[in-house]
Amino acid sequence: MNLRAKLVYIPILIFIVTSIGLTFFSLVSFSEVLKQNVQENQKLLVESMVYSTDEFLGKYKDVITLTREDSLLKDISGFWGVDVKYRGLSGSQAVELRSLFKETMTAYPEFAYLETFTPDKAITVVLEPYEAQLMVSEEVFVRGFAYRDWYIGAIALNDTYISDAYVSASIMKPVTAIATPVFGDNRDVVSVFIGALELSSLSDMVGNLSYGETGITYIVDKNGSLVAHPDDRYFQEEVLFDMNDTGIVKDLKATGGKISTSKVIYDEITGQNVYVYYAKLNSTDWYIVSQQSEAEALGSVRILTASIGSITAVLVIIITAILFINARGVVKPLSNLSLIAGKISKNNLSSDEADRIILRRGAKRKDELGKLSVSFSQMKKNLVDIVQGISRVTDEIYNSTDAISERITTITYSSNEIDEAVTEITQSAMQQAEQTQGGALMTGRLNEMLMKNREKMVSLNESFRIIKESTLTAKENLDRLKEKNSTSNEVTYVLFDNVKKTDDSSKKISTISNVIASIADQTNCWL
Repeated sequence: MNLRAKLVYIPILIFIVTSIGLTFFSLVSFSEVLKQNVQENQKLLVESMVYSTDEFLGKYKDVITLTREDSLLKDISGFWGVDVKYRGLSGSQAVELRSLFKETMTAYPEFAYLETFTPDKAITVVLEPYEAQLMVSEEVFVRGFAYRDWYIGAIALNDTYISDAYVSASIMKPVTAIATPVFGDNRDVVSVFIGALELSSLSDMVGNLSYGETGITYIVDKNGSLVAHPDDRYFQEEVLFDMNDTGIVKDLKATGGKISTSKVIYDEITGQNVYVYYAKLNSTDWYIVSQQSEAEALGSVRILTASIGSITAVLVIIITAILFINARGVVKPLSNLSLIAGKISKNNLSSDEADRIILRRGAKRKDELGKLSVSFSQMKKNLVDIVQGISRVTDEIYNSTDAISERITTITYSSNEIDEAVTEITQSAMQQAEQTQGGALMTGRLNEMLMKNREKMVSLNESFRIIKESTLTAKENLDRLKEKNSTSNEVTYVLFDNVKKTDDSSKKISTISNVIASIADQTNCWL
């Protein structure tokens, strides 16, 4: 992988991986926070609706409970006048009771009608408004309403009871009845009194609690029938909308309406997963349900994902461009310096105009590359100086080698003469014992030879000094040049051999000198 790839692609890859990791972590964290927020909001909404609905129903429940204490409701003397023709008492009968009902409905217009029934079969006695009373069919009237949930609940509870939703036989609309037994003086049930509330009033309440595009709140009773919903289409029929086949109602019945937090359930009506929270009313067996599609509830996550993705893509493009431009500004000077270094590595220290331009441009930079260009230029100059110095020293070594060679030749010649003289002296000394008379003559000759030998020794010492100085100079030069010149090495080896040879000769001369000195002493003694 080249330097440009390392400077561009690797940082971009690191940035993308880091961005994806941070994005994933952020989205997961945000999603969890959003889920908790959705769940908390649904829970607060349902709990507030439970309170509002209980308060709403409680108010009308109190109205019915207080009204049952009126003496007009306890007066059953007119029950004998109930006629199937009028579906109870006629409009001209029980005028005072009807007036009471009208006043109550004027004060509480949410009541669709008020009605009293016989205590045994729950046959209608008085229903106000009277027009609604006449709407009851003869068959239904004769049958009575003892089968209704409101009647069964009120008699069983012996107190005011809020019924499940049902379609009224008189107004043919979904209603809920608040029913209560009316007690006589002996606490016996003399009649049953109900106030019917149209479910539209409750639908208006939950309609105000819609949120977003899919967030709705509605009410179902214990039978799974829809009691209130913001969409009026569910109440167009003369039968209640049954929700028992939906996953929400199934879950509601399975849990008894008790959950601690929202959950995701598939809603068959909308055909999508929804966040659901529900709770049971305190005043009746109804349930407040709030739901919102999962897609909308977590829509912010998708929006955030798209936003982060777009921002990341833009940043990647921008950073890639910046890194590419920056890499070009770094890699190109380094590439140029690399080419020059390649030439130097091939022992090419010459500089053409292109190389000089590259180094001049690099030296103008104020960053590390500028410093590198200056250092590189100085290094190249130093290499040129070193090579030139090596050439000069090599020439000096060659010259010194020639001089040393001449000295060595002279020393070798002198050493040969000394060897011959020593040999002659030795032979003469050996003959001295036999020819005592010629000792003086030999001694004179020996002295002359010793004087010559002394002169040659002085010359030899001077040659040794010169050789030593030349050797030290050559050694210092060779050490400084790091043994880079093969010719110098060869000269050094030759010099070393000659010096060693000379040193051996010196040792010989010393031995011979000692012998001569001994012979001279003997000769002097003889003289």
